[in-house]
Amino acid sequence: MSLNRFLMALLVAFAAAAADCDVIRLTSGRVIEGRIVEESPEIVRIETMISGIRATLRYRPSQIDSIERKPLPEGFFDPKPRTPEEPEAKPRPEPDRSPPAPAAARTAPSIYAAIPVEGTVGEAITALGLETALEQAKRRRVTHVVFQVDSPGGYLYEAEALIEVLRAFEEEFTYVALIEEGGAFSAATIFMAAADEILVRPGGSMGAATAYAQDTSTGSAQVDAKLNSGWASRLAGLAETRGHAGEPFRAMVEMPVQLFGNPDSDEFSIRAVRGPGWELLDGPRTILTLRADQIERFGVGRVFDGDLRELGEVLGIESWRSGGARYGRAFAAQGQKRVELQEAMQAEHGVYSRTVDAFNGMTVTDSTSGRLALSRLDEMLRSLERMAALNAEAQETGALHIEIPDEAGHDAYVRTKQVRDDLARQLGG
Repeated sequence: MSLNRFLMALLVAFAAAAADCDVIRLTSGRVIEGRIVEESPEIVRIETMISGIRATLRYRPSQIDSIERKPLPEGFFDPKPRTPEEPEAKPRPEPDRSPPAPAAARTAPSIYAAIPVEGTVGEAITALGLETALEQAKRRRVTHVVFQVDSPGGYLYEAEALIEVLRAFEEEFTYVALIEEGGAFSAATIFMAAADEILVRPGGSMGAATAYAQDTSTGSAQVDAKLNSGWASRLAGLAETRGHAGEPFRAMVEMPVQLFGNPDSDEFSIRAVRGPGWELLDGPRTILTLRADQIERFGVGRVFDGDLRELGEVLGIESWRSGGARYGRAFAAQGQKRVELQEAMQAEHGVYSRTVDAFNGMTVTDSTSGRLALSRLDEMLRSLERMAALNAEAQETGALHIEIPDEAGHDAYVRTKQVRDDLARQLGG
């Protein structure tokens, strides 16, 4: 039993019963149509379809402009069949390689906020931390946000939440993704897909963004393939809105997808192409990962080995200055809270498990051993209540992977309370 069933059951039941057919309009301009399954002052969750895949998205009220109630189209949640063939790659517009404008044309200073994106998405990297940092940057008239990405990836639900925050602020900033030596993989690739400019350290790399794999997610290769297809479309679509080719991002997710690239034209195709300049970058049995030299050679981004203070010159910006470290600290602070919350839940579960083991090893023979057993039952109940409070905090901050384990849920609480009350009556108090 997960997500604090014994404290949240009434709220969830009410939301499931009351929610009917809804349209959410986000402050970013995006419209989500589906069925709201939870609505509270802290969070709104809506079931919808993403690339033919049924999914549940979550939003904070600050991300929502309005909610409209109306009937869903008939068959809205029916699975959508995939098209048998992907469309041919379309040539992208030739990138503008003209020299930067004269200094006289750029009188206003460009202030950048550096945000180190380090650790696991969903743990040290959170949507709440990103929103906090970007809100501060907006108030202080920051023009560019530099994401220094060094992450193995993480939880897909958090990646979806991060995308929504990035989209909500995309008109406020120019996003620059700098892939550090440790690389940007899996869910962390969203920062490259959402960036206006992609740069990479000489030893950096990006890719391996598969979200689901058989035996580690649903256990079904067919279901995992459909879910990966939905995530691939989401990631590729995001990249295309920022002027990047979507094909490499799709090949980073779907193993059957092969990728051909032409460094002379900065074009890609997921179908076999024969002709001058075309090369096979990824076959049907591997997941695409691009090294720094490939990122630059095929026009995905540029290699950068300097200090952030030198980045303005690379971007063609003469008046380039740092906005300070406060934005990175704000981002990291929320991540630290998430990590501490996860550790607290794990520690509390350890307390509960040890108390259960101690109680199960007892034999009640007299009033003394009975009172000791009663005290351990009381400690078990207190531990369950503390886990419930931690789980409520996890829900409030969007930490969906921090759940009360099955053995520490509602049924365990009820059974433990019953045993405790029976024993207390036998002991006469």
